[in-house]
Amino acid sequence: MKRFLLVLSIVLLIVSRSTAESVTVLYDETAMGASPLSSDNLLPTDLGVLTMGRNRVTGVISRAFITRDVDVFQFEVPTGFVFDGVFVIDYRYTSPPMPNEANAFLGINNEDTFPYDVEGLDINNNFDFDQNLFLGGSLFGISDVPTNNILQRIGNVTGRMFTAPLPADTYTVYIQQTGPENRYTLDFAVSAVPEPAHVSLAAIAMVGIAAYRRRRRKKLIAL
Repeated sequence: MKRFLLVLSIVLLIVSRSTAESVTVLYDETAMGASPLSSDNLLPTDLGVLTMGRNRVTGVISRAFITRDVDVFQFEVPTGFVFDGVFVIDYRYTSPPMPNEANAFLGINNEDTFPYDVEGLDINNNFDFDQNLFLGGSLFGISDVPTNNILQRIGNVTGRMFTAPLPADTYTVYIQQTGPENRYTLDFAVSAVPEPAHVSLAAIAMVGIAAYRRRRRKKLIAL
């Protein structure tokens, strides 16, 4: 029986390692010599293809209502992978924000552009605003630090709505400031689509453990 449990432990370890997350710095706007991320919703900065694990982006957005109060970038989730997380690692202001200005808006679209700019997202003045033109969006801020995964919230607030994880595709991220100058760090998480062999091994292992526990309970009851 001890050998059986050892084999099950090894199987589960192999499966867990196959889904382990690593962190890749995809873009750091604060690094020396780094170019600013695009502020044009129709010409996002292309960050290339995401890799398995967490892909980290750090950006700086100027205070609201002036030039460069928006960051727009795009990336590709390759075939065989799913987009399953947006983790807020850091979020800070250079000066204290007003209570109603302590967040930024993050929108996601599954195309290589975002349909709205700052004026277009002003739903109080844009009477033609159509949330069905983009995939999803939500506010995020200090309360989401250090590791809140906000992807599902982005899919539940506005846009066409979605349920995470998202499939392989090209995605554009649009971030718009509502208050003072801000620095943020986000991890975009990508996982491999589980291979049938791994799923089968995990299922067999879990069934085996459950059967072992049932037999042990019966023996204890018999005693």
